[in-house]
Amino acid sequence: MVRVAHNSRILQYSMRSMLLLITIVGVVLGDYVNDVRRQRAAVAELDELGGWCFYEYEWDDQRDLPKQAVSGPPGPNWLIKVLGVDMFHPVVAVTFVDAEVDDEDLVLLRSLPRVRNLNLRFANVTDVGLSKIALLKRLEVLNVSQTHISDAGLLHIQALKELRSVDLCGTKVTDAGLQNLEALSKLEKVYLENSGVTDEGFHRLQRARPGVRRHRY
Repeated sequence: MVRVAHNSRILQYSMRSMLLLITIVGVVLGDYVNDVRRQRAAVAELDELGGWCFYEYEWDDQRDLPKQAVSGPPGPNWLIKVLGVDMFHPVVAVTFVDAEVDDEDLVLLRSLPRVRNLNLRFANVTDVGLSKIALLKRLEVLNVSQTHISDAGLLHIQALKELRSVDLCGTKVTDAGLQNLEALSKLEKVYLENSGVTDEGFHRLQRARPGVRRHRY
């Protein structure tokens, strides 16, 4: 009788543990599916705006460019056709070159938290727009050349601790704004042509971050 009661308690504990595990798995899976849906929706909207989204298998991190030849997403073709590529692969790069986007459109990027490379060259983006990408904590390469950003916008870049390359060519950024980049410990490259940054301003940044180099096209 004692053994029966003991086994009953063990069964109860096992059932509770199993239910708890199922609940946890359900919550995690639910969150993942919601993330996938948000990514899929953002990709569709960005495509309508003229943007280009690249999945991890399409992007060359060594060259910071799309891969020259991609046969298709890795994985079973039948499963990808059923569930969609967004279920298996995150978007890691977004390009808006010459696209009709403005500050408000950049809200869509919040649904793409794995983005490492963002190109906004010639986009109609201001300092307000930069505040909307401050949540892209994995961002490594940022091109805001020929946009309307100024010193105030670079305050938001301080939060992007993974940044290693920033293109500020043709912007209103000056020596004062460039000081904000001193907080970026992984910064390696800056592009400053036709901006308001002087040689003195760059050398100050380089003294704070000796590994930084100025690059030109």
